[in-house]
Amino acid sequence: MKELTQRRNLDFKHIINKIKSDGMAEIDNFLDEDSVEKLQKYIFEEINNQPKGYMGCVGKKNLKGSPLENIDSEYGINSILESLLPQISGNKIKDKKLYQVLRVLFGENQGLKKAYKFHYDAYALTALLPILIPEREDGMNGDFLYSMQRRKLHQNFLRNVIEKFIIQNSISQFFLSKSFIRKKLNLKVCRLKPGKLYIFSGFQTIHGNSPCSPNSPRATVLFHYADPFSQNMCFKLVERLNILRVDLKRKIGK
Repeated sequence: MKELTQRRNLDFKHIINKIKSDGMAEIDNFLDEDSVEKLQKYIFEEINNQPKGYMGCVGKKNLKGSPLENIDSEYGINSILESLLPQISGNKIKDKKLYQVLRVLFGENQGLKKAYKFHYDAYALTALLPILIPEREDGMNGDFLYSMQRRKLHQNFLRNVIEKFIIQNSISQFFLSKSFIRKKLNLKVCRLKPGKLYIFSGFQTIHGNSPCSPNSPRATVLFHYADPFSQNMCFKLVERLNILRVDLKRKIGK
């Protein structure tokens, strides 16, 4: 029922046009207040169970039994991304796997360590669902930052590695942390609001977030959809190692 409610009034042509023209599409009131409060309560419970700091978890299996376990199907996020994919990829990408990540910045200066870590996603489409977003007067709210300059959507694994290295190496990260560089590159600032759903082409778009105060938790759920390298063994290995890495940090933090 929730899925039907969400999909009934969605204008997919408008969403595609916004992604292409503005770099991102926003769907207002995607979650009602009760749903947002339920998810926020869950996040605070998880934070309280991780006294050394909490950074979220990777993979749906690590969300088993939580309010986030089936949120992709309950609210039609999977179906929305499936409807958008052909217009983004031109039917080049056949994979329809959804890779779910709960990302939390809290404790151990996570909100500062993860700031300005610009990158490309490995999946064609990304849906971002904010759960907890600070509203601090000092501006340390972890605003979403992204570039309008996009790389092409392709399926060349070696090219992907090189492109990601160019952006994600320590030297590039250092320069991108400087405000005058970001202004020169005309990076856009999006102040996330819980209850909204944000959709963009994660594979093509350089993105990251601004600093977030260690004392103010920031939590988002990311839905990565359509893997251009689904048949590549190297990519699958990297993905599995990433899940194990985050899961190990969660266990150590308990």
